[in-house]
Amino acid sequence: MDGLSAKDIVGVILGIAFLVVIVFMRGSSSRRQPNDTFFNCWRCKALTPHNQRTIEAWRNEKTHFFCGACHTKWLQSHPAPPGQARPAKEYRPRRRSSPVGTLVALGAVMVISAIARSCS
Repeated sequence: MDGLSAKDIVGVILGIAFLVVIVFMRGSSSRRQPNDTFFNCWRCKALTPHNQRTIEAWRNEKTHFFCGACHTKWLQSHPAPPGQARPAKEYRPRRRSSPVGTLVALGAVMVISAIARSCS
C-alpha cells in the first residue's frame, strides 16, 4: 500500500477549503440584521425594538412590521387555513441546522475516497 500522493493530498485540502468557504458564505448571509434597532409599528405607529419575528420578516424582505400587540390582533383577525394554525405565543422562526456536521461528513467522504484511490 503506497502512501497518499501529493496530488491526492492537495485535492483533499482544496476540497475541504472549498466546503469551508461555501458553509461560511451561506451562514453569514442568514445573519443579516436590519440597520435600525427600532421600527414604527405599521398599525399603531409605536416605536418598537426589532425582535426575532420582525428580524426574520425583514430577512424575508417584508416592509411592514407590527408590534407584538398589533401582530396578535392581526393573527386573530386573519385565521390560518385549517391544519396550518400556529398560535402567536409559539412562533419560532425556522432554524438552520449546524453546518459543522455537514462539513465533517463531506470531509470524511473525501478522505475515505482519497484513501480508497491510493489503495487500488
